[in-house]
Amino acid sequence: MIISHQSLKFMPTSSKLVIFLLLILNSYVGDAKVAFDPQDTIVKVNASDWRPYVYLENEKFKGYSYEILRAVFKRANMQFNLRIMSWARVYKFGLNKQSHMTLGVGRTAARESLFNWIGPVNKGEDIFFYQIKNKVIEIENLADVSKYFVGAQRGSYTHEFMTANALDKKLYLSVEQEQLVKMLLENRIDILLLSEKEMLEISKKLQLNPNIFSKAHFAFKVRSYMALNKTAPKVLIEKLTSAYQALSLEGKITLH
Repeated sequence: MIISHQSLKFMPTSSKLVIFLLLILNSYVGDAKVAFDPQDTIVKVNASDWRPYVYLENEKFKGYSYEILRAVFKRANMQFNLRIMSWARVYKFGLNKQSHMTLGVGRTAARESLFNWIGPVNKGEDIFFYQIKNKVIEIENLADVSKYFVGAQRGSYTHEFMTANALDKKLYLSVEQEQLVKMLLENRIDILLLSEKEMLEISKKLQLNPNIFSKAHFAFKVRSYMALNKTAPKVLIEKLTSAYQALSLEGKITLH
């Protein structure tokens, strides 16, 4: 509705009041049309192949964290569309795509302000520097790590850890963790950063005996979450957070 200032000047007061009310109503209706409705939204959820927490097997999604994701969305009466992709793409979408959810993002001090954290999807994991058993690797503290060639997943918290501790001069990065294990076997790197569960799962996938590897040194501990993009609508954040918290209070969320 467009009315010139000159037209309003000659209108009776009652007519001006009617027009004023119509303008308010028009503005309200316009806003209502673009209001975010969680029930009408299919949330895009992204995750990497993160066994045993979330993975695709025989065209079916499986994993401890996947079951938590399903339960939370069911309680919230919402739908989601899960995609498995490289961690580099998962993290990029999580940071840059509005209303996208990341399943299995480690909550670190560096990432604290980058996401809306819904709830944890694992108990937390100890991350170790792994080596080939019986190879001479001497690490008493983090400073000793600088003597060796280290492998880490690109864009992951292991990558961030190495950079934050100024240990990236001999750092080799790969999008896939399996590739790092192969590099370790080929002596292209001396040590790599993984959790114990990840090492066991990768060994199984590559048909390797996990006993050929050993822990050279503890690195850090991290817990992974389901988290929404920082610019996600407030109503979406609140709905999913409430669903998670309700399930947690009822003892229906099991963390592994």
